[in-house]
Amino acid sequence: MRYSAGKNWFIFASAALGVFGAALPLSAQLNLGADVVTAVMESESRDKKAGDRAFAAKDYAVAASFYGKYLEDARKAGSLENTRDAYERLLDALVLGRMPDLAEKTLQDYETAFPGANPLSLSMWRGDILSQRGRYAEAQKIYERILPALASKDPRRMRTLFSYGFVLERLKAYKSAAKVYNILYQQIGASALGKLAFERCVLCTAAAGEPRQALDLLLSYPPNSDSKDFAAYRLLNAYILLKAEGVDAASGAWQALLRDLKGEREPLTYLIASSYGDAFAVTKNYALALDSYRAAFNAAAGKQEAFDTLERIIQVFSRIGDRQKAAALAVKQLELFKNSLVSADTKLNTARLLEESGNTEGALQLYESVYSNINSSPEKKREALRRYGMLQGAGNRFREAEKLIRSYYRGATEADGEFLIGEVLVAHGKVDRYIAVYREIAKKWPALAPRALYLAASAALDAKEADKTLALVNELKKLNLPEPEKDNILFMEASADESKGLLKEARELYKKFLAAAKKGNGLVPQALYSAASLAFSSKEPAEAATMYSRIVREYPKDPLAPRAAFWLIHVYYSMGDEIAAERETWLLAERHPDSEYAVNAIFRLASHYADAGSSSRAEAALDKLMKNEKFPQIQARAIFEKALQNYKNKESNAALKLLNELYERFPETNCIGDAYYLHGDILRGDGNFSAAIPYYAKAAETLPGSIIECAALGSIGDCMFALATSESSRSREDLETAVSYYRKLLQQENCPPQLQMMAVYKIGRCIGMLGNDESAADYYKQLLYKLPAAEVDLRPVETVWCVKAAEALFDIALHNPLRPTIEDAKFALHWLLDARLIDRRTAEERFEKLKQQKFNP
Repeated sequence: MRYSAGKNWFIFASAALGVFGAALPLSAQLNLGADVVTAVMESESRDKKAGDRAFAAKDYAVAASFYGKYLEDARKAGSLENTRDAYERLLDALVLGRMPDLAEKTLQDYETAFPGANPLSLSMWRGDILSQRGRYAEAQKIYERILPALASKDPRRMRTLFSYGFVLERLKAYKSAAKVYNILYQQIGASALGKLAFERCVLCTAAAGEPRQALDLLLSYPPNSDSKDFAAYRLLNAYILLKAEGVDAASGAWQALLRDLKGEREPLTYLIASSYGDAFAVTKNYALALDSYRAAFNAAAGKQEAFDTLERIIQVFSRIGDRQKAAALAVKQLELFKNSLVSADTKLNTARLLEESGNTEGALQLYESVYSNINSSPEKKREALRRYGMLQGAGNRFREAEKLIRSYYRGATEADGEFLIGEVLVAHGKVDRYIAVYREIAKKWPALAPRALYLAASAALDAKEADKTLALVNELKKLNLPEPEKDNILFMEASADESKGLLKEARELYKKFLAAAKKGNGLVPQALYSAASLAFSSKEPAEAATMYSRIVREYPKDPLAPRAAFWLIHVYYSMGDEIAAERETWLLAERHPDSEYAVNAIFRLASHYADAGSSSRAEAALDKLMKNEKFPQIQARAIFEKALQNYKNKESNAALKLLNELYERFPETNCIGDAYYLHGDILRGDGNFSAAIPYYAKAAETLPGSIIECAALGSIGDCMFALATSESSRSREDLETAVSYYRKLLQQENCPPQLQMMAVYKIGRCIGMLGNDESAADYYKQLLYKLPAAEVDLRPVETVWCVKAAEALFDIALHNPLRPTIEDAKFALHWLLDARLIDRRTAEERFEKLKQQKFNP
């Protein structure tokens, strides 16, 4: 990249490709003419020749080292011409090698040695340096300033146009960048640089939201027979498809293209593969994201690109929860790129991954390498010390953590160290210790007392230590606090009172805070929400509605806004204002369509319509959710809820049709287990017990450990029992299978008492039908022992099964009137009498009947 006019074209072209091959993926490289290179080398010094050879091979770091020696020798020899030439060659190599710090220093030295020399070339170098540092807007101004001064046939104009297009692209001014690249391509045609400009023009046009125009541009210049041209054509077409149709539609074609990639260093492949990887990562298709990023890594033209891509791969493994793999790759990244691209941030991120993978010692070593490095910024040192202290605290080594932090913060920075110690103790919930540290800060540095005590009070409030919070608030009241802390202690006091159950006092303090808080105070939404909740619990719905409304209207972007809107709807329902509740439901759905509160509100509205007998309005609400293609999970739940409504309306066929649609479109939805259970209920209700069983089994398998699993196991048992009581020749086998499922139900840890009682009764029933009345009676008696007669009013569902068990014991005694069965029946009758489920006269009649039926030989 010799910027002086009249220099050889091959040097200019090589410079253009080198800079942008390193900064952005481009599709071709120029081959330098061997005869030209040889001719240049014959007239130069040995270091200059060696540097030129390395430069031609694009080994810019090595070229820079040779040009540095060439510069040193030229200075010693006192040759101004060679010194200037060496400077320019060194600057070329440093810029192409993406070494902006050294390039800037060398540029300053060059300007000092040769003031006023080559102003246009100086501006171009400076633009490249700014661009490499990410200061694209400043680079843009330089290029726009110098372009008018460059003649149309000056090779430097071509170079500057490419640089200008590059920074516009980085600034996401894709349309403008495409225009610049198009101008460049029209001027230099099918040369290597022209091809690069054409490719960039196509890519920027697609990125600007005009994929159809990009495709037309691509089709206007079909590839020749050259295999590289054809490969570039396919890659460009893949990028256009990605922008036009989205990654899901383009994934098939991209996977086919991936299989044909040869793993060569190819900048265009790097760009397209990276773009697909990013798109797949956004849609959480992590397998294809990894495949794409690996292709990008293999195609990376330089270390920076390889480093960045490996960083993305690490992030994917971290997202999918493969902490070991993420940590291993991060460590490998440090090894591969040490002393070049590895920064303090890289080390901190790797240490975090090591923490997550359980490698505490490895993490500690990396943190130490950051805070002990004199080149680390104070902010990075503090972060490394903080995380180191956190890790030591996790191992209950707080004394060591405090000692380490204090060894780094001495003299004027001692207070900063104490605040950091307090932060570590807060993170580990050491309430008394961090309060002591903050109070000591307040005592030792009075000017820092407001900050220290405020942090202590905030942490104590978060830890739900109400009394300690109030004590610190009282200390803060004695100080001259700045805003907003002066107002915020009212919020702290209110919140502490609320947690202590002092609800009336809390409400008044929230009101005082809301009256005093200035605009922009971040605690206002929380105060409004808490005050509204207290008002509603105090049976003042109108006041609650006012405060919830303020959150919704004045703080629509606050995380509490959708929750406040949901409760506002609930308040309106409680006030009987169904019109307002419906209005707020649709407003919530419009403002926060991706919020679970919006979804729940619409489902509640649909349920309200259904309960009110307005099935058409209920279906309309559900239909709205079913059409919401932006949120597939919401669509799926809406389909399920509509199927449930159809089932309740005795429209079984319509319900089954919707369930089958759900299975086909959303097989992975969260409500699929509920859908299987509902499907089983529909078939069972129609008397199709054999067909119902597989759906109950799917429900149990899909939702292990849930109430649905318990209910499904019980329902399978019921279906087997129903089959056994039909005219089936497999009745005994079916009864035994039913018993096995009822026993599985009893083995579930989370099985509710109601289902437990049902299962015990039905086991007794099945065993009785198998001819073992004695064992059946034991199960029936278990139920009566489990539920004391005095608790029947509190446990109505369980009472039903106990009554059935008592009646079964009485029936057994009538059919088999031996002393043990008679005694069991009397026990059952006494239980019914004590539970006041039969009157005394009925009980006496039954006792008499048992006496008469008793077998007496």
